[in-house]
Amino acid sequence: MSFKPLQQFHDLIDEISVTQAYLQKKIIRSNELAKRIPNNHKRRGKLAKIVIESTLQINQLEKAKQQTIYKKHYIEKSTTYN
Repeated sequence: MSFKPLQQFHDLIDEISVTQAYLQKKIIRSNELAKRIPNNHKRRGKLAKIVIESTLQINQLEKAKQQTIYKKHYIEKSTTYN
């Protein structure tokens, strides 16, 4: 039996995963661009900042995803009647 709150958890987990994939793609793109730019160029620093910020966002999203999974399991256990 599927409860509406559980579907909301699934949707949130999916949305977090999509956002993480987007940020990972952004990191890869930034790293590829940085390889073509000289070390002391201003643009390279901006790309490094993008990589760092994206990595931090991915880590925060992973924590939120784990908390969401934990809450979903808690609700599943509390609503299951044996």
